[in-house]
Formats: sequence, C-alpha cells, structure tokens
Amino acid sequence: MEHYIEIIAMLAPGFIAKEVARALGNVKSRGSSIDQILNYFVYSIFCFFITLLIYTIIKKLFGSDDPQYFLLVFLSILSGISVGYAWQSIVKKFVKNIIDRYTSENDGYIYFQEDSMLNNCMLDGKDHLIQIIKSGHVIATGKFLGATFSSEDTTEIKIDSHPVYAEWLSNETYSKEFEYLHSIFDIKNDIEVREYSYPNGFFEEGFTADKITSSE
Repeated sequence: MEHYIEIIAMLAPGFIAKEVARALGNVKSRGSSIDQILNYFVYSIFCFFITLLIYTIIKKLFGSDDPQYFLLVFLSILSGISVGYAWQSIVKKFVKNIIDRYTSENDGYIYFQEDSMLNNCMLDGKDHLIQIIKSGHVIATGKFLGATFSSEDTTEIKIDSHPVYAEWLSNETYSKEFEYLHSIFDIKNDIEVREYSYPNGFFEEGFTADKITSSE
C-alpha cells in the first residue's frame, strides 16, 4: 500500500501539469495507460527539480531543518501548474517553430503532429470566421467559439452563427474583405470547414455592411 502512495505522490505533479497543458490546448489523444503514466512521469521529473530547488531555497532562507510537508505539497501543486503552462504556452511553441522551420526547409512541407487538424488551426487565441458545409450544403456560418477534443467519442463545434454572415460571404461585392483561406475536411462524415478572412472590427458589436464599404 505504501508503494502505491509513493507512486501517486511521485506522479501527481505530472498529472497536474499534463491536465493543465491539455486544458490550454494540448489536444493529443490520451493514449494507453502506459503512455499516460510515462507522460506523467516525464512531467513529474521537471516538477520535482523545480519543487526541490524552491523548497531548498526557502528552507535556507528561514533556517529550518524540520521537514515541511505542507510546503512540499503546495510547491508540488504549484510546480505542476507552472510546468503545464510553460510547456503549452512557451516551450512547445518554441520547439515547434524550430521543427517546422527545419522540416519545411528540408522536406518542403510541415509535419502535422496534433490529434485534430481543426483544433490545431482554431485553438490559437485568435478569432476565426468559418463556414460549415455538410454534403455540399452550408449549414452554419459564423465565429468559431470552441470544439470538443478530437479524442472524445464525438466532435462538436460551437459557433456564433448569423444568416447575415453567409450573405456577406456569398456577395461578390465583399469578396475582397472575406477572402477564402483554407478548408478542413472530415472525409468520414462528409463535412467541410472553410475559413475566411474578415475586416477589422468584424466581430465587434454594431458592425454593419456600411463599415465594409466605407473602409474601401
């Protein structure tokens, strides 16, 4: 029983870090139990060194030799959150930029490594104007608001859809303001997600077609 408690205590910071990274957009599938444990272990290694460093500094500053278990637990949780945030928001993007640059220069294209092409393109903190097409028919047009992780049983997309958006996209008068960017296809379910550019302030309250023509 004690060994199980030690394993849980060792992997807990890694679990926290992994879940924080996942909540911030790391949408790769969970994988098998062994894969998850290995992921938690790798995260826990970084958490361990951070916790140990801060714990040692604090003890030296206050001159205490007694073990501070509450402080260790608090620092473990804090390090887990910090490592998860740092990996997803800083380290991962930095490493990915280097890899993308290398593969682009040597292979001519960028390897797609995320679990979902949709989440990879949309979950970047920016606004996206998309159009969802099912079997050749437009079923929704609007601002992308969110999507479930692709590792779930079903993928759901939430958008702020308005009929006027579809009218503007289909109107040749505004073709320069709403340029087609790219499409993401779900071959299995015959669904296409098209993304378009949009004018500045397009998603702000009170935006009208007059503002498009007046900016020309």
